[in-house]
Amino acid sequence: MLSRRALARDDVSSVIDLVVLTALDPAIAAVAIRDTLVVLSSLDAPQASRRTVLSHARAEVWRQLRARGVHADTAPEVRVDGEPLAALTPSERTALYLFARLGLDASEVGAVMDLRPRAARHLRRRAHVAFVRAVTALALAVDLTPCPVRDAIAARGAGMLSRRDVDALTMHAAECRICIDWLRRADGNAITGYTALPLPDASAITLVVADLVRVPDDEYRRIVTRAGAMRRDGRPPREPRLDRDPRYWLVRATVFGVTSVVLVLVGVLTLGH
Repeated sequence: MLSRRALARDDVSSVIDLVVLTALDPAIAAVAIRDTLVVLSSLDAPQASRRTVLSHARAEVWRQLRARGVHADTAPEVRVDGEPLAALTPSERTALYLFARLGLDASEVGAVMDLRPRAARHLRRRAHVAFVRAVTALALAVDLTPCPVRDAIAARGAGMLSRRDVDALTMHAAECRICIDWLRRADGNAITGYTALPLPDASAITLVVADLVRVPDDEYRRIVTRAGAMRRDGRPPREPRLDRDPRYWLVRATVFGVTSVVLVLVGVLTLGH
């Protein structure tokens, strides 16, 4: 059997916590947790830093989601009887975990998510707003208090709410005397409820560590090889830009095209004078 470094139980707990709250799918989470811990156990350093542990967990769960067509910035639809976290993008869920659950600062979160601190702070605000809006919208969608406007918005997705529907329900609640109470409650309780979620217990950590030992050598080698060459501090390699959501590139292309047209028109008008 290959030499495998023993992992601290706190590191295992952090990996399980981050992956589960980002993937929101037990099957995806199980694979991502295993592969993350395999890579971490292969590192030469006697003890991986917290930033390294979280960076690998983040990179692996995003990779597993991307392999299934779910990109980091993909805003999914959510069932009206679903969980508010399901309405967030994977990057928003990760940011919410790092900022709200672990209490990391923008510099630390940026290192884990390969973002500049300013971009990390922007993502924190976006994740917070998205989560509060999701809590509000899902509560409104199943509320039995009569409100024709709210019911019409909630019904147009046939049991599913898009990001647009979530935003519309929240905006409606801000102006509706019937629905405003949901918004007030969500704004004060959403993050508190999230941070109060229980951490992985001792039995879960023991089970994961036991399963890790049983990974065959050939599978262990495959996982480590696929992870690629690590950076000097042990963090995973940067993700290729082409791995981003195709819609990101469509937006960039549209912006570039519009800007080009504007510049051409400005040039023509300038020459005309």
